[in-house]
Amino acid sequence: MSRVTSLVAVTDDSIDTAHPVPMANVYTYDQLIEQAKSGGGVASDGSMGTGADQVDADSLVGEPFVIVAAHINEGDYGDFVSLECRMPDGRLIVFNDGGKGVSKQFIEDDPAKEYGIRETIKLPMYCPHGLRASEYDLQECKCGNKQPRRSRRNDTPCGRCGEPIPAALVSGKGQTLYIDTRSATRG
Repeated sequence: MSRVTSLVAVTDDSIDTAHPVPMANVYTYDQLIEQAKSGGGVASDGSMGTGADQVDADSLVGEPFVIVAAHINEGDYGDFVSLECRMPDGRLIVFNDGGKGVSKQFIEDDPAKEYGIRETIKLPMYCPHGLRASEYDLQECKCGNKQPRRSRRNDTPCGRCGEPIPAALVSGKGQTLYIDTRSATRG
């Protein structure tokens, strides 16, 4: 099995050509939803190269979209995923995630399997509920390290310096974003 780090939903009639046609370039939002529901999508290695508008993932919480391409990228702090999506208003957007949410839903990091985009990912993927945010309390150690609060009753060691952080100390909120999989339809 080859390492797949880029996946694009392409039209059925472009499978045998040297230059597959991305679905998002020829299908409307509603047609992409129908493709996802019918399982008619075909995935191809590659890039859409369409100049999608980059958006902040927070803006997609609760907003419907269709994922038409997924790419794994190397970043300064580790790998992250870029998802290209068609919005109901017809815009093509892209958002990035390198945390424990959307990124982990797409990137296969099981050492027993080939690294890359999970085999279970089928495009296009209709996400009628968009992203969902999981919020949690943050604690800040004296050394400046911020980390999720792990216990409401017990002090937890700082991940950087090892000093105990009092359980009652809350210094803010953090969030992890996920694809809201309720009724998500995969091609």
